[in-house]
Amino acid sequence: MGLLILGHILGDFYIQTNKVAENKKKSVWYLLLHCFLYMLGMYILLALFTGDMILGLEIAFLIGISHICVDLIKIKIDSKNPKSEYSVFLLDQILHILLLILIGWIFMIPARIGIFLSSHSYDSYNTQKDIMIMAAGLICWKPAAIFISLVFKVIPKTVEDADREIQKCNYDTEKSQNCEQDIEEQQNCDKDKEEIQKCYKQTVENKEEDIKIGSWIGILEREIILLLGLMGQYGAIGFVLAAKSLARYKQLENKSFAEKYLVGTLLSALIAIASIAICSIFG
Repeated sequence: MGLLILGHILGDFYIQTNKVAENKKKSVWYLLLHCFLYMLGMYILLALFTGDMILGLEIAFLIGISHICVDLIKIKIDSKNPKSEYSVFLLDQILHILLLILIGWIFMIPARIGIFLSSHSYDSYNTQKDIMIMAAGLICWKPAAIFISLVFKVIPKTVEDADREIQKCNYDTEKSQNCEQDIEEQQNCDKDKEEIQKCYKQTVENKEEDIKIGSWIGILEREIILLLGLMGQYGAIGFVLAAKSLARYKQLENKSFAEKYLVGTLLSALIAIASIAICSIFG
């Protein structure tokens, strides 16, 4: 089943661009484009690892039809419940994987892969284990980052410094609106407004930059935890989390930021550890 899961991750998160992901909610043509590329990726993997191009095409077509049906349901639910985006995302991925497991079981894909690899003098067990490790590494990258960002959307913005800067901008806006209408005051008012706009723009840019950096830190954290777990170095995982906490030491004095940080760190570690467990069980 690792091959189908790998194909799903590649097709749903890496082959699919952000533009397609956004536009498929509004346009059926983008949805069809996504499903075509998804099927194509699945077909290439199935043809390579089963050696049967006809059967691979049939299975890829069936997978593509099931994928587009689930995506249509997800789009409808998202439009009605935008605040539940993270839970819909999670349920959507679970449903996709369950359908892939069912299709894989019906067509006996693991057995077919094993027979094909053995006939070409490949180690079937190690190959499928490598596939699962690759899938786990990809899960800890983009899919995990997307899921955590969706979870953060429902958590109130609690970075105290950014909020204080925005409040200052709002206060200056009210102050500038009370300027008298004579020429000198009006000029000062215009200058104030320009400064306010620059202040707000800079604040937004800083927050966006913090989000990007935080996302990369989370990705590296998950990948390092995964690597250490696969090597059996579980004790070293604590040092990774300690190093991350040390970098945020001053910000952790803010209770609300600390709570948000803790949610992100624990969720990130949970995804990495779950990926390790999946590799150990199925790899």
